Amino acid sequence: MIKFFRKFRQKLLSGNKFSKYLLYAVGEIILVVIGILIALYINNENEERIKEEQVANTLKQIQVELLNDIFETKTYSKLYSKKITMIDEFINQKRPIAYFDENISDFISLTFGNQTLTISDQSFLRLKEQIDILPGKYNWILPYLNRLYVENGSTFKRYSEISNDVLIEFKNKIFDQYNWVEDYTEYRYTSEVREFFLTSETNRRQLVKMRQVLKTDLEVVNVILDQSIYCYFAIKKALNDTSELPQVIKEFGLDYEQNSISDLTGTYTRNDKLKFKIEYQNNQLLLIPPVVENVRIEAFILTELAKDSLGQIISTEKFSFKRDALGNVIGCDYYPNENDKPVFVTKQ
Repeated sequence: MIKFFRKFRQKLLSGNKFSKYLLYAVGEIILVVIGILIALYINNENEERIKEEQVANTLKQIQVELLNDIFETKTYSKLYSKKITMIDEFINQKRPIAYFDENISDFISLTFGNQTLTISDQSFLRLKEQIDILPGKYNWILPYLNRLYVENGSTFKRYSEISNDVLIEFKNKIFDQYNWVEDYTEYRYTSEVREFFLTSETNRRQLVKMRQVLKTDLEVVNVILDQSIYCYFAIKKALNDTSELPQVIKEFGLDYEQNSISDLTGTYTRNDKLKFKIEYQNNQLLLIPPVVENVRIEAFILTELAKDSLGQIISTEKFSFKRDALGNVIGCDYYPNENDKPVFVTKQ
């Protein structure tokens, strides 16, 4: 082909047809330029594809870490709830001392034990390093990830440090004052050890303090659990992932197989005129609370309890929906807590 064009050029020149040769030369240059532009376009497309694959792989790794965090936070939520219940039972004398004596190891851990939850954020930090190559279609999920890992992550770290300080301060004081500490450290629960933890006013005051600390920790852990699930679904949507939900997510009852989602979504007004919304976003039903003192509380994920019944995944709040004679949802009985009387909320 090259030999053909060379002979063609020579023929134009030998035939004294310079104008035609010039036109041919210009056309040849244009072809070369077009070829270069096509090559650059293909190269840029390949680079963009590689960058997008890098970001997508990072987002998938964040999902893996989120699943681990969801499992861990769920475990810690149950642990904190159990501890709070045990403290309440002791302080309010809901169980005989014999019960706490039989569970002395768990009881001592209320004031001496400390478990630390660690949030996995390595892949999120990697995503921040890739911010310059992040495709625009993923920008919408960044605020959710930032809220989870930066805002709430730092809040949890701060409260965890407070909890740890409360425990360490109490331990140091007790270790300096009591001779039975050596028995305790060797797991010998002597009569002196039992007497201190089961009857002393010093330990009782510490339990009162720990109850409040644990309640705060539980609230933050539950928010992290809620937002971790939300972020998992957001990434799943962003990646157009249609795979089956992992078991750790399925356990929260987010399939909504017993209800028509459109029936339940909408704006609801309480008797005190405060409004909240139930919306369907990223394959989740969300409770959007009202604005209180110009501070917007984050949305909370709702789980399906039964037909016409939803509840929060991180609290005992639940909603029992009511219908008119035509089957339309007209409102719901709102239960702020498990043992509270319901408040009827009207659907607009």
